[in-house]
Amino acid sequence: MKNRWALLKTFCCAAAVYVHLVLHFSLGFVHPSSKTLSTSSHIGVAPVSPAAAAAAAAAGPLSAAYTARKQLLRAAPGASLTQAAAAAGGAAATAAGSKDDPYDIAVVGLGVGGHAACLHAKSLGLRVAAVSGGDPGGTCVNRGCIPSKALLAAARRARMLQQQQLLQQMGIHLAPNAVTLDPKAAGQYALGVAAKVRKGLLGSLAAHKIPVIDARAVVEGPGVLSLHPTPTSPADTPQTLHARNIILAPGSVPFVPPGIDVPPQPHPQQQQQQQQQQQEQQHQIMTSDTAVGLPTMPSYVAIIGAGYIGLEFAEVFSSMGAEVVLIEAGDRLLPGVDPDIAEAAKRLLLQRDPERPIKLHTNTLAAAVKRMQQQTPAPLEIHLKDRETAADKGVLTPDACLVATGRKPATQGLGLEALGVNLQRGGFIPVDKCMRVLRHTSSSRSPREAFEGSAAPAAAAGAAAAGAAKGEGGASEGEVIEGLYCIGDANGVLQLAHAASAQAATAVETIAGRHRPFNPRLIPAACFTNPEIAFVGGDLRLALYRGSFRYTEPEARALSEREGFSLGVSTSSFKANSKALAEGEAEGLCKILWRRDTGQLLGCHIIGPHAGDLMQQCANAMAAGVSVHQLATYTHTHPTLSETVEAAWKHAVGFLSH
Repeated sequence: MKNRWALLKTFCCAAAVYVHLVLHFSLGFVHPSSKTLSTSSHIGVAPVSPAAAAAAAAAGPLSAAYTARKQLLRAAPGASLTQAAAAAGGAAATAAGSKDDPYDIAVVGLGVGGHAACLHAKSLGLRVAAVSGGDPGGTCVNRGCIPSKALLAAARRARMLQQQQLLQQMGIHLAPNAVTLDPKAAGQYALGVAAKVRKGLLGSLAAHKIPVIDARAVVEGPGVLSLHPTPTSPADTPQTLHARNIILAPGSVPFVPPGIDVPPQPHPQQQQQQQQQQQEQQHQIMTSDTAVGLPTMPSYVAIIGAGYIGLEFAEVFSSMGAEVVLIEAGDRLLPGVDPDIAEAAKRLLLQRDPERPIKLHTNTLAAAVKRMQQQTPAPLEIHLKDRETAADKGVLTPDACLVATGRKPATQGLGLEALGVNLQRGGFIPVDKCMRVLRHTSSSRSPREAFEGSAAPAAAAGAAAAGAAKGEGGASEGEVIEGLYCIGDANGVLQLAHAASAQAATAVETIAGRHRPFNPRLIPAACFTNPEIAFVGGDLRLALYRGSFRYTEPEARALSEREGFSLGVSTSSFKANSKALAEGEAEGLCKILWRRDTGQLLGCHIIGPHAGDLMQQCANAMAAGVSVHQLATYTHTHPTLSETVEAAWKHAVGFLSH
């Protein structure tokens, strides 16, 4: 028995030593008697002593805690919050957000991008606060991505249950016309999902002790925000907030062309207080912000704009029994999407129901949308004109109209003019590739021109020196405003919620002294119709002369001719996918574009079931720089929808897949 106890004690001691060593060498261990942060050499973290931090703070306007954190974060790309806090010496805030104790970062706007900025800053050990503007969650959570996807989920299930022939083949029998979709109940479900997501967003900030201030912010000067009450602001809301860095994430609002009278959008928290008449007007001429939660479904709806917002709502309205017509200024459905994908979408989405197809007018402008005084023959008149000739193309008389013509930045009233910021064409805030706001740029430039003409911090000095040697100007037009950043829809680089999240990480990493420029080429996008449409790959420079930055086949072919390489194009069909056949969803295709000389993926396009999910493996492959030759050797689970992508990769290198 004695021997057993001795062995057990020896084992426990050895285990304790082992755990101590693992913590010391793998995670970075701070001994209680030491004030120096010790980290493992294999992750390249240099120790940061309090003396060094204090000396650095004395040399500049930053606090010792901030400087210590920034030193660590610059030296250690993998540094954690615990390590950064230890490096800061545990300094506690006394009056956070005051002039004497400013935050490291103040985030203006609390949509998806603002939320991501807060969490990433907290992860890096930076002190951060958010100013919500009375709209936590922003457009995506409250009025856009989330509730619209809930509506699309209801529409998808309704369509599935209405496929009598397929259901009978599966042995499922429903009475004809037994399935209906109640627009009011579906809208309540969508708003309920949005409320859950909004609650989760605020809950995550509270869990990490990130303060949220319900106010509207105006930039008064470097590092200074004046705060103004919203309809929901508490009485004790502060009037001023100080921060060493400000990240603007004000988002966007629907763009409404001239000639269309859309009722004003109330404050998000006041929507429930609208009068019934106001609600009816709101739902007669709608935007994507007001189309969720319809009390009844109009029998005939016109949608101005056939991009993915318009197409998603066409899917919802059609599933609810409405007759739908799309009005598109471009020459085809889904401008900017690969032509083969757009043609497949036209067949699978618009012509799916022979008895009630979705009609499409291309090269057509809605010159005016008017409310009729009488209720006959319909409450609205939409006057159509040819985009090129301005010739009259007739009048539509729908019961309701949805305006889905894009979004414009919510940048008015931010106070940027006082800092020398010239808003770009369309009102966008000019930024460089690290999301730093630029002053003294030309207001005639597009936001993508400002972005593409900028240099990242690490390259700026070298580019400027090279330009000087050649007798040229600086690295880019515009001067960086230190400590001021803009992410998301308001900078106009790429108006997608997940792009805003990626830009948030770029801005915070730049503040922390680390180089991580935003790369729009690697950002996928999706249209959540049934079937879904998704794509990835592109170059913003394409948008400067072709209108779209995505590498569709025509754009990729033009690039190959300019640069002298051979373009590879490979496709695969969901009709050859076992899982798609089993689920009765075998319509669609996957198309990849690549360079034959290097195997580099240029772009990928999918229309088919769960295309948005399938696209991520292509986006990840592009981000990792994996060639199509390597991808063709990877094994996918069978049977899964992902094998459709695998088949396209195999076809690219001459392998048989069927």
